[in-house]
Amino acid sequence: MFDAIVAFFTANGVVALIAIFILTGELSVFIWWGRTSPRLALMIPNALSGIAMLGALLVAMRGANPLWILVFLSLGFVAHLTDLWLRLVRQNTKS
Repeated sequence: MFDAIVAFFTANGVVALIAIFILTGELSVFIWWGRTSPRLALMIPNALSGIAMLGALLVAMRGANPLWILVFLSLGFVAHLTDLWLRLVRQNTKS
């Protein structure tokens, strides 16, 4: 029984797809409330980075062309650098 459940969630990247949907919902909350709270808006690049990483996992689990993995990892890297840059700017403006 347990093996069937594990096989269902790991086949075709279902677990990654579920995580992408959850993180996309979280991203929409950050975007919605980020209009009035700049601190929540700072979480948007972090969420985008996570979605890109999960996208790379999803296409890898589905056996897609490795170029798509590179695309998603590159998008995640850009989002991560944006997140780091925003944190650095925010830290320097506090000082």
